[in-house]
Amino acid sequence: LKIIALTKGNKGSEIFLRNGAKTKIELDSKNTKNLVGAGDAFSAGLIEGLISIKNIHRIHNLASLYTTYFIEKECL
Repeated sequence: LKIIALTKGNKGSEIFLRNGAKTKIELDSKNTKNLVGAGDAFSAGLIEGLISIKNIHRIHNLASLYTTYFIEKECL
């Protein structure tokens, strides 16, 4: 394994790399009633980031933005 991504519901997410590096992001959304599908949105952002970005912090930010956008859109 080169990367492990851990989503933690309304507590955000963490990414761990084989070399010991890690990054943590708190969820930046006030609307956390229904998080069904948010993990899929995170995965989509993570995959896109892994394909197009090399910096793990920027990849994690992209995945987190996908999640936040999904949650905000679902709560409208």
